[in-house]
Amino acid sequence: MPGDTDVDHTHLDRFGTQTWTAVMGHSSRGAFTITEEPDEPLDVRLHAPSPDTVIVWVAGPLRRSTAPLLMLRVRQQLHRASHVILDLSSVGCLDAHAATELRTLRAQADSCGTQLHIAGVSIDAIADLLRHVDPDQHLATGPADAVLASLAITPHAG
Repeated sequence: MPGDTDVDHTHLDRFGTQTWTAVMGHSSRGAFTITEEPDEPLDVRLHAPSPDTVIVWVAGPLRRSTAPLLMLRVRQQLHRASHVILDLSSVGCLDAHAATELRTLRAQADSCGTQLHIAGVSIDAIADLLRHVDPDQHLATGPADAVLASLAITPHAG
């Protein structure tokens, strides 16, 4: 409807990145604010604590623009290890596109005979989105080390 969305302002930040804020709705009490943040880089690091396990630690926003890097790095590990632990404890933002990519990644892991474990999901909004997109994916709120410890004591974890 015309008038339902008003763009309050558009500006360039100190890095020259355009940002904008839109307020939706008619009353300030019920207004919903959307802020388009400039893309921050995604930091993806790998650690192999054992020959059959790789931990993929991720930091930064996991969005449509940053998800391809993570998908590439994780896919490279699917044939190398029987367990890939994806640690999202330093991810503060996850969009629906990235959540769908993680579901696809889990299916690829399953077809390779690799178990994909998602750890560090302590933000409720991220956990809710992941559960909505892939209800069968087990999410661990604890860190990757806790998942790793559970694999070490689980008989026939491979």
